[in-house]
Amino acid sequence: MSETNLGNGSPKLAERAVRRRVLQGAHAAFNNEFSAVPCRVKNISQTGALLEFENPDCVPTKFTLHVALERYKIECRTVRKDKNWVGVEFCGEKQETNLARFQTLKMSDSHSSAAETKETELREILQQRRQESLLTLHLQEKKKASEEQPVGRKTVVAFGKRV
Repeated sequence: MSETNLGNGSPKLAERAVRRRVLQGAHAAFNNEFSAVPCRVKNISQTGALLEFENPDCVPTKFTLHVALERYKIECRTVRKDKNWVGVEFCGEKQETNLARFQTLKMSDSHSSAAETKETELREILQQRRQESLLTLHLQEKKKASEEQPVGRKTVVAFGKRV
């Protein structure tokens, strides 16, 4: 945070801009935008952003950040580096670009075939359980029907005499 003078001689700490968490793909372009390094925007505010790079050492001090999903670019200056993170300050205004990447989710072929296999297995299990359920129901109905039939007279023999 930086200090500002309120005009009455007492310095006051300037408030940090509110950052909002995001997870957006982007790239840092430099060398007149002929070179670029992919990155992820982790959080962003009106004045800067926190970017994640695989190798932040290859990121220059000044570059242009392109966020294709939101169709803009903005000039940035590196203010902090730490492991895979780079804190940047925006040095210009957002400029709309024609480079748009529409976010689409698509299963890869390997995931698709695995999902189809799993779906087939689940259908087979479901079919087997239906058959078992039908068999159980049939046996219960058969037992109930046999219990409802009138019982004929039974002859009981006790001590050699008919009762």
